[in-house]
Amino acid sequence: MDGYFQLIQSILAQQKLVLGEQIAMDLARRVAQIQFDASGRLTGVSDGFDALKNLIEQYRGLLGPAAESFAKDAARDVLKEHPELRVPEVLQI
Repeated sequence: MDGYFQLIQSILAQQKLVLGEQIAMDLARRVAQIQFDASGRLTGVSDGFDALKNLIEQYRGLLGPAAESFAKDAARDVLKEHPELRVPEVLQI
C-alpha cells in the first residue's frame, strides 16, 4: 500500500470519528485526486501531495485550525513509517 494512500486513509478515518461518516466522506469526495468506489471505500490517490493538501483544506473549511491538528495526529504513525513522503507543512512532525 502506497504511503499517500495510507495517509489519506488515516486522516479520513479520524475525520469520520470527528465529523461523522457522511460529512467526512462528502468533503473527501470533493478532492479530485482521491477516488472511492460506489460503497465509499478508498480506491486510489493520485498526486499524493496535492491530495493531502486539498483534503486538509476541505476539513479546515468546516473545522478551522482544529482540522490541521486532527490531520497531524492521524498522520503521525504513517509518517514515521514513510519519512520520505513530501507532505504539506501542517503535517510535518
